[in-house]
Amino acid sequence: MGNGGAAFAGAAHARMHTDARIRRHVRASEFRGWNGPSGRRTHAARVALPRGRMSAGPARGLRMKFSASSSDTSASETATDSSGPLLIEATGLSKSYDGERVQLDNVSFQIARGAKVGVVGQNGCGKSTLLRILAGTESPDAGSFWTRKGTAVAIVGQEEQFDPSLTISELLFRANTESVRALREYETIARKLERAAQSSAIDDPSAEHADEMARLTTQLERCTVKMDALNAWDLEAFARQVLSRLGIVDMERKVGSLSGGERKRIALAAALIERPELLILDEPTNHLDIDRITWLEEYLQNPALSVVVVTHDRQFLDSVCTSIYELDYGSLYTHPGSYEAFLENKDARMDAQEKLAQDARVRLRKELEWMRRQPKARQAKSKSRIENFYNLQKQEAAGARGRADLQLSVQVSRMGTMVLNMEDVCLSFGQKKILDHFSYEFQKGDRVGVVGRSGIGKSAFLRVLAQLQKPDSGVVTIGETIKFGYYEQGGIEIPDEKDQRVIEWVTEVMQRAGNADMSAIQLLERFQFDKAQWYTFIDRLSGGEKRRLQLMKVLAEKPNFLVLDEPSNDLDLQTLETLEDFLSEFDGVLVVVSHDRIFMDRLTNHIFVFQGDGVVRDFTGTFTDYLLLVREEEKLQNKLSFGAGLGAGQGAQRVAAEEKSGSKQAKTAQKTVKTKLSYNERREYGKIQGEIDKLQETHARVNEQLLEPSLRYTELAELSEELARVEALIDAKTERWMELAELAGD
Repeated sequence: MGNGGAAFAGAAHARMHTDARIRRHVRASEFRGWNGPSGRRTHAARVALPRGRMSAGPARGLRMKFSASSSDTSASETATDSSGPLLIEATGLSKSYDGERVQLDNVSFQIARGAKVGVVGQNGCGKSTLLRILAGTESPDAGSFWTRKGTAVAIVGQEEQFDPSLTISELLFRANTESVRALREYETIARKLERAAQSSAIDDPSAEHADEMARLTTQLERCTVKMDALNAWDLEAFARQVLSRLGIVDMERKVGSLSGGERKRIALAAALIERPELLILDEPTNHLDIDRITWLEEYLQNPALSVVVVTHDRQFLDSVCTSIYELDYGSLYTHPGSYEAFLENKDARMDAQEKLAQDARVRLRKELEWMRRQPKARQAKSKSRIENFYNLQKQEAAGARGRADLQLSVQVSRMGTMVLNMEDVCLSFGQKKILDHFSYEFQKGDRVGVVGRSGIGKSAFLRVLAQLQKPDSGVVTIGETIKFGYYEQGGIEIPDEKDQRVIEWVTEVMQRAGNADMSAIQLLERFQFDKAQWYTFIDRLSGGEKRRLQLMKVLAEKPNFLVLDEPSNDLDLQTLETLEDFLSEFDGVLVVVSHDRIFMDRLTNHIFVFQGDGVVRDFTGTFTDYLLLVREEEKLQNKLSFGAGLGAGQGAQRVAAEEKSGSKQAKTAQKTVKTKLSYNERREYGKIQGEIDKLQETHARVNEQLLEPSLRYTELAELSEELARVEALIDAKTERWMELAELAGD
């Protein structure tokens, strides 16, 4: 074992020497099972409010007033989610960064304890701005903002900036609460004692070193007493569960060495460990795999926790949120209920706006004629009619923009018969196998989804497909007419984005792509960039707007083989749905990695499941079909395990009958049934039994190691995770062996 999780390892070592009672925390079940949050509240530091003038507010609360440079704000109704005591109240909030595009225009809302609010709206409309105002990290231009005194608030932003010199451990336990301070002190002393113990055993047996060991042990005993008094062991156990669920192991890694996805998971873990009353999340599902998203959904359903979340993941919205706040051109609309209810309400509102706009258009023509006939020196009695003219203009514009949709319709290069063939491809990253003799022949019209846990190698596989990375061995044959379009998860790199305007960059993209079918302005209009944005510097665009530029660049090159790595990240829901419509009509080859379950179901009918150690399971059907199959397999495995315990009696006969029924149910999820083994399947069938035998030997060895009483925390965590991984592989390979045996007629 390396230095991974040294904080918890040190704690375990010292704890075994100081207080036997704490041994209750090292059960393997704590690493393999999770029943959701305990619901226990901790006293976290109150969020720092934005600067402003203080005025009297509700009892035990603080109200902040902000002055506007202009008093021309329209009244709006207060959006309320009041399922419990009020935590936050905002009245008349307004915000604009440049005086032209308005993010918030006289917005009012309330958030109560236990509320679950999803915030939606177009890219650049002000969703992230609203979250930052809620968290107190940004001030509005006008309006008042009240938060209940003592309310603990935590925010996880879309892009987190951390001190690169910090370790993960230091970052995770940075909250300034009494329990966290006690835990931080305990872990620091435990690490010192761990290092001292290792040093004395190796090269420093001196009396001075023994005194140092005794001093550290005494300090640790004091920390143990303090942890007992604060009941901080519960916090420590909760922290370990969160870290395990989010796949955070090496606590001593420097933050500067982490990838963007790892930083996002660390930020999420840090926020959860604080146990806030109000949790604010900006695109939390980005960089999470499906299992972790499902766990997060379950965690956020804690009725004591208030949640405000911006996300493009529609299933996440439906699972977590009980109301939707929609930001639309500075106004805020509230929609109680699910995401589906929001869509129905919005459609009705847009119909009403369109009717108003049609009426306004008729009256506008009449008023325009009147305005033109008026002399330059208008009389005072005409002022009300002039004001009416401008109001009609606003109504007409609101109706026009309400139905404005992104239009994706680009040409696709011709595709020949030969597409792409992968034969016996191997790919590794360090000691980690990504592909192990993988073979597949792509055909025109293939729509493949790629799934698997974070860090398993999905992006590397896409890079091999797009000819951006070479495999370690094997043959990849590309058809002469194939033209790749690769959408990278990390976004596009624009070195001079601070000095380059949007229209300049788009013009260069069109010229490089040799696309003479439309002008840069036509492309910008098609991708819903209004005229005010054409000459904006790129660095001033929102994350979602930059993603639209990236999508524009990929499609402008007329690809016929699209390779998309998390294309839904940071896109607003309207853009996402338009992209789905476009891709559903795309007649080339589509290979996509996405954590968005609805997106995957609508666009793919074939799944590559990356299971680890180079194993890729090939499944024909949608992602939901695959999940149903996995559930049936798990039920079958549980019944088999139960039957093994019963022996050869009546119970075993019952399990055998249920196994037959369960197998039939599982097979209904598989859409395509083959009638014979291919060459590669015969090779696979010849070696799969040996692989299962080796995995069972590993399973037995890990089980024996878990019984060792002297295990450290990190060793226990790693072994528990290894056991779960091996069990999953045994299940998968056993099921695969059964499939191949049936096809072979054995």
